[in-house]
Amino acid sequence: MASYTGCCIYCGQLANVVAGEGLTEDEVNKLATLQCNCDEAQALQKVEQKKTYAEANIKRLFEGDSAGLRHVLLESTSCLAAQNIKKITVTTADGVRATLTAKENSIKCERTVTDKKSLED
Repeated sequence: MASYTGCCIYCGQLANVVAGEGLTEDEVNKLATLQCNCDEAQALQKVEQKKTYAEANIKRLFEGDSAGLRHVLLESTSCLAAQNIKKITVTTADGVRATLTAKENSIKCERTVTDKKSLED
């Protein structure tokens, strides 16, 4: 672990950051921003928290599904957390439908399995 001094990317307030070795200046400043109390930094903190919770829910809910599905869902969490997109739905070849919906303070993760059977003469 190393100690760094970073500044909030919004208000410039300095903060001491303890993190792993070899961080770039931008990474240190982002960590400092996540500790800051200015309004813009607090908004970023909420977005990061929504993203973190959604990623954990995706890993737990879709753990038995394909890695490709999990990858697509995990990559979309940033846009959903920032509310750049409202909803994403992915349907796999084996009948699993994944839906992520951006809410005010969270991202709703939903997994639906369709088991459709039919016979024809």
